[in-house]
Amino acid sequence: MPPSAPAPHRTSTRPGLTVALHLDGRRAVVVGAGHVGVRRALQLAEVGADVTLVSPEVWPRSSIDELLSQGITWFAREYEPADVEGATIVVAATGRSDVDAAVLRDAAAAGAMANHVADATAGDFSLVATTDLGHIQVSVSTAGRTPALTRWIRDRLAAELSDGYPALVELFAEVREELRAAGRPTRHRGWEDALSGGVLDQVRAGDVEGARVQLRRHLELA
Repeated sequence: MPPSAPAPHRTSTRPGLTVALHLDGRRAVVVGAGHVGVRRALQLAEVGADVTLVSPEVWPRSSIDELLSQGITWFAREYEPADVEGATIVVAATGRSDVDAAVLRDAAAAGAMANHVADATAGDFSLVATTDLGHIQVSVSTAGRTPALTRWIRDRLAAELSDGYPALVELFAEVREELRAAGRPTRHRGWEDALSGGVLDQVRAGDVEGARVQLRRHLELA
């Protein structure tokens, strides 16, 4: 058989398309189990993916119990091309250029989307730094150029948004359901007017009911 072509290296400067993938029950394969590989495996398991981890060792060793408790299957051996068959998502995280290139190549042949943790331009997608605050998800990306700064920006934004915003989301969702139940359109200038009118400050002060009254008034529900 002729030798396989090397994995393509993407160098586009265009920004990636940010999406939220619904991976519940989908097969995800992570090859390599250092700090980053372990983190990727846990992230994928957290969103419901059926995760397989392939690596002779897991580092740190203390992560093994957590990985197994999350339902992650660990194959304690070297990578084999058949490992990516049937996968939706594949992550190359061995830190060995020859193995990671093979993982990307095999993933492409299997029709799977692949991520190269060491070089975002070499794969099909990169993972953004994400924090969940109730129903608010904060995601930040620097297109793989500076992960440390990406995480710092994410944490800074999350700290700001944690003050009042999760409760505000719940309030807006409840009042939106009132509009729907009344047969009223949910697109209304009143949302922006209420925000300009200080409902966030009321929620932050603990006066959620006062904020509700003001919001309903702006939406002509009062």
